[in-house]
Amino acid sequence: MAAIAVAAPMVAAEPASAPVQPTAVAAVAADAVIETTTTTEAGPTQAEIDELNEALWVHRTNEQAWIDKTNERILAEELARQQAEAEAAAAAAAAAEQARKEAAAAAAPAPSAGSGRCGGNLPPCYIMNRESGGNIRAKNPSSTASGKWQFLNSTWAGYGGYAEAWMAPESVQDAKAAQLWAGGAGCGHWSAC
Repeated sequence: MAAIAVAAPMVAAEPASAPVQPTAVAAVAADAVIETTTTTEAGPTQAEIDELNEALWVHRTNEQAWIDKTNERILAEELARQQAEAEAAAAAAAAAEQARKEAAAAAAPAPSAGSGRCGGNLPPCYIMNRESGGNIRAKNPSSTASGKWQFLNSTWAGYGGYAEAWMAPESVQDAKAAQLWAGGAGCGHWSAC
């Protein structure tokens, strides 16, 4: 036996001019849509823009003033530091110079009036007074003359083992003066004669 197939009945479509009736599902979906509204906020007004621009200008002006003042302060501090360093260096140089002078003064023999012995077998006192005032350490700044009797280095010639007369004790200087004086015959050795 052969099977026979039966086709389902055909339903004619509704004409296109017929209005579409919403189904129950479509009606529920339409109710589910949430209504949204788009709102835009109004931008700042021109007065608000002007106010903001002025505030920005004031801020930038103040910021630049602060930067300028800070730079001035930093420059002033740097100049003060440099000046303090220069003053400290000058003070150190002055102290070093003073120390050098004090060391030189301490190294130089102290002026000595000596005994003032003169006359007799020595040249007369007026020669001694004119030449050195009796100072056995006197030095002539314009020649090599030195000592109580102001011997030139060429005349002194290392007498008594001393390079210059001012280095020798008074007794050695007097001995050389007595030798040159020779009872008055050597008066030409002194300009005061």
